[in-house]
Amino acid sequence: MANKRRKEIYILVVIVVALLILLLLPKKNSVNYELPKLKKVSAQEADKIIITHKNIKKEFLRKGSLWKVNSFKGNKERIQELLNTVINLKIIDMVSQSGNYLRYGLDDKDKISLEVLSKGGNKLLSFFAGALDGTYGSTYIILPNDKKVYKIRGSLKDELIKDIDYWRDKSVLKFDKKSLLSIDINYKDLNFTLFKEKEKWFFKKNKTEVKQELIKDLLSLFSDFKCDSFLEDINGTKDLNDEERYVFNFKDKKKELKIFNSVDKKSDKLLASSSEEEFPFFISKTKGDKLLKIKERIIKESKGGVKK
Repeated sequence: MANKRRKEIYILVVIVVALLILLLLPKKNSVNYELPKLKKVSAQEADKIIITHKNIKKEFLRKGSLWKVNSFKGNKERIQELLNTVINLKIIDMVSQSGNYLRYGLDDKDKISLEVLSKGGNKLLSFFAGALDGTYGSTYIILPNDKKVYKIRGSLKDELIKDIDYWRDKSVLKFDKKSLLSIDINYKDLNFTLFKEKEKWFFKKNKTEVKQELIKDLLSLFSDFKCDSFLEDINGTKDLNDEERYVFNFKDKKKELKIFNSVDKKSDKLLASSSEEEFPFFISKTKGDKLLKIKERIIKESKGGVKK
């Protein structure tokens, strides 16, 4: 009985040792390699990001605490988030070393070039991004002077192919509500002037007080006014007549918003311009509807305004 038990233990030990040997031995056709690491870059030293895809270049340039994208005002939060994503990327796998890039979206036609440069123009980081690996939520990349295809975590391609309009700052009019002294509104053939006195607002026409809810809604809409998209033609409003005009008066300056009698037929967006923005822009139908309701309330409360 004891001999039988010793035999069983011996067989068990042999099996365990055999399994350990199988686990420790390199598998057939396996390749031992060490994944490369992308160069460590700090957000502070990065001064420029260049993204090139199908001959379209987006150049993000830091200007102090702000960013420009192809000479336009950039959306600081979005660009900073992109930079933080890029400098914290990690290679998680090597998927091919055949040099066949088409299936990974890394052929010359489809690959996306990304470069991060310092203020002095030194290249801090560069690689090519390709298609997404939908199964694992990662992106294929290749590194300079390396024919292998690697994977990085995240859907980076989705961010890199977004157009310039996405990266532009859509804030076209911004001001401090507390420092505002008066508002001139021209709408078709009517003029309205609202002025502030001892923290209360009044209509200049009849000196009646503006309801607090109305002035609150008006200032909420205009004090941080964002457009929907931009018109690429800087002279796009040159021959148009403005249908309504809002002038916000401060102690030593004024800011102006014009809305034109022109509508984008495909989207019902209104064409507008601002003294704070070089290019004309479109505002959404939703924002246009809010404007209309405020105008109706102003006309009603002021009992018609002043005729031009």
